[in-house]
Amino acid sequence: MIDIPSLFPKAAKGPYLNTASIALGNQPAADALALATADWLEGKFDFVAAEAEAEELRSLSASLIGATTADMAIVTGASGAASTVAAQLPDGSNGANVVVPANDFLSNFMPWALLAERGYELRTVDSVNGVLSSAAFAEVADSNTAVIATSLVQSSTGYRVDVDGLKTVAHDVGAWLVLDASQAMGSIEINVDGVDALFSCSHKWLLGIRGMGHLYVSPKLSGSFKPLTPGWKATADPVRSFYGPEFELAERASKLDASFSWFDALANIEGIRIIDGIGSPEIEAHNMGLVEELVDLGIEVPFDPASRSPIVSITVDDPDSAMRNLSESGITASHRAGSLRVAFHVYNTTSDVTALAGAIR
Repeated sequence: MIDIPSLFPKAAKGPYLNTASIALGNQPAADALALATADWLEGKFDFVAAEAEAEELRSLSASLIGATTADMAIVTGASGAASTVAAQLPDGSNGANVVVPANDFLSNFMPWALLAERGYELRTVDSVNGVLSSAAFAEVADSNTAVIATSLVQSSTGYRVDVDGLKTVAHDVGAWLVLDASQAMGSIEINVDGVDALFSCSHKWLLGIRGMGHLYVSPKLSGSFKPLTPGWKATADPVRSFYGPEFELAERASKLDASFSWFDALANIEGIRIIDGIGSPEIEAHNMGLVEELVDLGIEVPFDPASRSPIVSITVDDPDSAMRNLSESGITASHRAGSLRVAFHVYNTTSDVTALAGAIR
């Protein structure tokens, strides 16, 4: 049994409901960073050990989404991952287009929008009361669609897209399905079977710090992908030689690696070990159970249960005043798109839900 209170000291000091912005710090990661900093000051920093931790990070992140280690790259973040995938497309012609939600988070919007400079038409899908149905994507996509790209969970509303439905839409038109899982990976169960690429950042639901990300590329695509910023870790056997002139790129996703940020890796492996130690099914059940408790307390939660996520958007008359009220009640949250945004994760409890409901009323 994992002792959550000992791992997250701040959790006992008031409800932290802002994981959708940045995860609550955990003690093992803080300890790892403190030790690494002390070693660095003494000239004893062990970068080989840090590289090994990053490789374990690759393996554990792959297992979280039902992928193999060979299909996972370690990158600098979500926007870099999306840009890497977008760069693999040939120049557009004859009506080539990409499809993305109109109000998606910019990390997953800009890389596709900028493809207009290479001949692609950007087609956007408008939500209806926050809902992004598979049918809405199907209406916009056609045989010239190269990519359907969307956040798996929408940042502002918490809406969870129907991944199985989107797989069908993408398959029917011959497009890649690319998912931004920054607001999903680590908080709900994910399986990448039938998904062409998926990426996430480290500093939200994976309980890490900012500076690293994870990029899954399906085996059918990874062989043809080329790195944008190749470093020494992009080779098939990085430790064989650090120098040219001869080199061989890795066959699978690791060729897309950014050079590992050692300090980030030492912190982020601790966060993902917590996730792995609990298990994705248990985490999703816990998180969604707290959402249901909020519903039971009479707080209106949007969307049908299948489309909900651990992020909840709560409509209030005056978001700024509501945020001040939450802060005065010791509750950490955020507001997006004119609504309160709260997010439930492993360190949240029933008492947090009760406090939130009371403060909203």
